Amino acid sequence: MTGTDLFSQYLPQIKGVDGFLVLRNDGHILAQNIEQAEKLASLSALSGINAQSIQKTMGFMPFRHLVFAREHNRSLIVFTLDKFYVGILAKTGFNLSDIIDNVYKFLFKIKIKKISDHSPKEEE
Repeated sequence: MTGTDLFSQYLPQIKGVDGFLVLRNDGHILAQNIEQAEKLASLSALSGINAQSIQKTMGFMPFRHLVFAREHNRSLIVFTLDKFYVGILAKTGFNLSDIIDNVYKFLFKIKIKKISDHSPKEEE
């Protein structure tokens, strides 16, 4: 299963996720299931790039996520994952902290899997 397949399969199952997009840091969309994906990809990439630039310039810890409040309380949450950004549209009426925690758990599993897939194999 490819990385984009994992995102497409599991992100919509997270309680409170209304839609998602996964993009490279240049704004190229790799996977998505939302309307106006191009506009939200631009916002996600530009805000992520600027947040990382500020972080590096000021010596802050890397940013973990950004939240943009949208009309009708449909927030956009932007996460960073290596050279990628993950944008999540939150459903109204759900606790943003819970959504953020559950997405982090998923992203952490992806990151650990990536590390273990590249680790040297033990010889038998």
